[in-house]
Amino acid sequence: MLEFSTVCNIGINSANQGIYMNSPAIPRKTREFQNHHFDSTIWNDFRFRDDDIIIATYAKSGTTWVQQIIAQLLFNGEENWESILLHCSFDYMKANATKSVPLGGAFWDGEAQSFIHKGTNGRWRDILEKDESLKYEVRATEELGEECAHWLATGEMS
Repeated sequence: MLEFSTVCNIGINSANQGIYMNSPAIPRKTREFQNHHFDSTIWNDFRFRDDDIIIATYAKSGTTWVQQIIAQLLFNGEENWESILLHCSFDYMKANATKSVPLGGAFWDGEAQSFIHKGTNGRWRDILEKDESLKYEVRATEELGEECAHWLATGEMS
């Protein structure tokens, strides 16, 4: 478990020139937590850098949203689509899998690369009964819209 000794306030200064932090606190680990899903000992040798940003939220309370807000503050709302598209590509994620899966993929026989794998679109058709498949396709169109449901089913942009 991490413990914060003081509260960090993050924002943009009045001249809108950059980010400031007052009362920065570096989290301090207070105990070990281990089970078949988690192992807090992997953090024992972690060292914070002076420019690290620590995002701590409760589960399902907007962590991704907070990350996006901080990214927008750091990069003044600028987007680098080439870099974003590269980092979202299957090849990039597969090549860098050890950075994003638990314990670097040690749980899987093929390690992290086996965690990230390319599936086959439409494979539910060979598994589901015809009426189940139809229900799935109708629901996908309702939930995602026609374009996205078509892409999900075929892998093709319409």
